[in-house]
Amino acid sequence: MMIEEEHLEQAKQWILQKTKSNGTIPSFTPLLGATSSSLYKVTMDDDVLYVLRLYTNREWNNQVPDLALHEASSLEGIKGSMLQTPQLIAIDEKGKHTRYPAVLMSKVPGIPQLFPMDQEALTQLAETLLAIHSMEVDLQWIYSSYYEIETLQAPKWSYQVELWEKAIEYTKKVQADHVKQDVTFIHRDYHPMNVLWEGRKITGVVDWVNACIGPRGVDVGHCRLNLALLYGVEKADQFLLEYTNVAGDSFHYHPYWDLRMLFEFLPGPPTVYQGWLDVGVTGLTERLMKQRFEAYLLSVWERM
Repeated sequence: MMIEEEHLEQAKQWILQKTKSNGTIPSFTPLLGATSSSLYKVTMDDDVLYVLRLYTNREWNNQVPDLALHEASSLEGIKGSMLQTPQLIAIDEKGKHTRYPAVLMSKVPGIPQLFPMDQEALTQLAETLLAIHSMEVDLQWIYSSYYEIETLQAPKWSYQVELWEKAIEYTKKVQADHVKQDVTFIHRDYHPMNVLWEGRKITGVVDWVNACIGPRGVDVGHCRLNLALLYGVEKADQFLLEYTNVAGDSFHYHPYWDLRMLFEFLPGPPTVYQGWLDVGVTGLTERLMKQRFEAYLLSVWERM
């Protein structure tokens, strides 16, 4: 979203005030990959780096009016962990000074990289997710679905309508009460675009606005679906194997959560995520997304 220059200037003045800086901001650069908010890399005149998130999506703000507070609380909750995560600098909860709700945070080293995932990279993804699930964080936000399960219907664009109907009906009958949930602290939006790398080494995890207390299968399933769309079902299954290996007895896999994460993309059809294109991914098409989405559904159903 394009932001008027006067509002960006307001944001810069707020940053200078909150960082108690008497200098200037020589560089204020949009960061690619963000689709639901506006991100800027802020370079101070002493070369200190920050990231400013402006919650510019009015529809999202109306639906969830505490977005900035949620992210700020999450960053405070994970402060001091062994994992590299942004440190909270300041919050403008209602956008009084920055026009939009805003969170100013430290810049974590690294960039998102969507190179072909080999076993070493998938192992790092799994180990990093386990590190998140091992954090002891006290948050008021509890996992809830983004949709009402009773209203789900098989997508009309699908060639596997009957299979979708079976999966939806199964999920309605089972519900989460009948599935071992392994409730812990979860990221809630864990996927390769929210993991930063330097070369082939993970340096940190970002985008904590959805963090909450919930079933770890939500994180595993969400990451698996993203891997399936980016690379195919095989990579999603390899990631599950890696996470199962590193988590040991602390994790009890159930395909139920994979289905629940699939349903979050309905009614669809799935599209090529703009963030992937922003970081240079090529070769993905709408047709391929549909094919991989349905192939993943079939693979999950076969695990039932």
